[in-house]
Amino acid sequence: MQITLKQLEIVHAIVIAGSISGSRTVLQLSQPTISQQLAKIEEELGTQLVSRGRAGKLTLTPAADFWNKTAGQLLGLPEWPCSRFSG
Repeated sequence: MQITLKQLEIVHAIVIAGSISGSRTVLQLSQPTISQQLAKIEEELGTQLVSRGRAGKLTLTPAADFWNKTAGQLLGLPEWPCSRFSG
């Protein structure tokens, strides 16, 4: 398993924004690119990071919480609790 810093940044931005489309501004990437990268990250990790619900609403999994904390530590960014975006 090899996760890059850019991929950690993507996970962190999705958590902060609460959505893939909302993370576009921070990442300066297109929504399809972010979605593709998220799919690659989930495949690499062997676990789902987000559940996609009605109208594109994301629910973050416990794995997303773990990777958000890891990203925050490695990138020197604040941790954001995933619970604020779920449910």
